[in-house]
Amino acid sequence: FGSAPGTLNTANETRLLGKANLDWQVDRYNRVKIGGEYTQYELDTYNVGAASQGFSDIWKASPVRYNLFAEDRLDLGDVVLVGSLRYDYYKLGAEKWKDFPRISSWPGFTPDSLEGRLEEYSAHSYVSPHIQVAFPVTERTNFRLSYGQQVQTPDFATMLFGSNTDLATTNTNQNYGTDLDFGKTILFEFGVRHAFSDDMVFDVTVFNKDNLANAAGRLLFPIDPRTGSPGNVRATVNADFGNTRGIDMRLDRRIGNIFNGALAYTYQDARNTGSDPYSYINFGAR
Repeated sequence: FGSAPGTLNTANETRLLGKANLDWQVDRYNRVKIGGEYTQYELDTYNVGAASQGFSDIWKASPVRYNLFAEDRLDLGDVVLVGSLRYDYYKLGAEKWKDFPRISSWPGFTPDSLEGRLEEYSAHSYVSPHIQVAFPVTERTNFRLSYGQQVQTPDFATMLFGSNTDLATTNTNQNYGTDLDFGKTILFEFGVRHAFSDDMVFDVTVFNKDNLANAAGRLLFPIDPRTGSPGNVRATVNADFGNTRGIDMRLDRRIGNIFNGALAYTYQDARNTGSDPYSYINFGAR
């Protein structure tokens, strides 16, 4: 694909997925949910220009990802309390260049020293809590509150990009993946639901969401072993963060036994350090 002489690009992904869930009404007060999911991958890609190895991308990886969760819903009359914990884990199952994007061009390199020029991607894990509570304030008004944390596994191809690319075969405009951690979200929300009558209900929700450690391109300056001075490396790291806050309002009205109507309004204010992961690289890194 691309203009002549083109690029050869082939890739493969195989997945093995298993999951199980249990939903158990323990007694009249407690409803317990437990479960988990396991995914095993085999990935490989080969992307090389016909006339140049610049910006080539060649790698193989065997990632493993799984999660476990447990939740208890506690009904105490009018009060409902839900608490849960989730454990997430992933390991990329691959190696990348170590310290600086040089492998064969590292001073004094020999095939026997290859292991010293590569390092394995780390394993990553995170425990996410979540809690919700709802209770009546009056006969017609109900209040709810929730707090939760969530994580997202980074894109494997982004992490592996350039992992086997030597700077001697490309140039400093090359982007490199790194050992990324989970992207994290912290969400806080509270709401009120009020019934003016049996036929008209008003609901309002206010929320705040913080996004932490999102993947983003940055310009780094590690020491180039060939020159002994800092070199320019464009790497993808956990550097971006953002915040979204807003309010949702909805009025539901039933008219007789045939018609229903709803009027809704949503306002959001979202701010982030980058409009996409490569905003910094594209705008200012040159």
